[in-house]
Amino acid sequence: SDEGVKLLAPVLPEVFRRILDKRPRIREACASAAAALYGRHALPAWSAGHVDSPRLLSWIPQILCEAYGVFASGHVGQTGLLEELIEQQIIGCGAKMDAQQRAFALIGFVASASSEEKAAQGLASLLGRKRDAHAA
Repeated sequence: SDEGVKLLAPVLPEVFRRILDKRPRIREACASAAAALYGRHALPAWSAGHVDSPRLLSWIPQILCEAYGVFASGHVGQTGLLEELIEQQIIGCGAKMDAQQRAFALIGFVASASSEEKAAQGLASLLGRKRDAHAA
């Protein structure tokens, strides 16, 4: 519930830092749960054009992008999982949204991910790999 998210908001970022754990199952569970939390609470707010309420969960795109950068540079794997979670749960690809709603969701993702240095580096890595894949 929204009340539960607000109650747990101060501790959730630290709990989900386990996405950087050395164990793949822990990384996968944290990534999936964080993305689902964002998809349920922040994505609908962003896609409706709200900018204040989804900021409570802005750490989720940040941590997913940071993890992407760490995993890609360390050849740890699971970058495909992160790409899928970002596309489906964070940006809302495949969701029944019109162009304006999808644009708002993308703005929320980029604004959140680019506001922290390590996340911005991971976002740049993600976008670079996407660009290279589409160029091939």
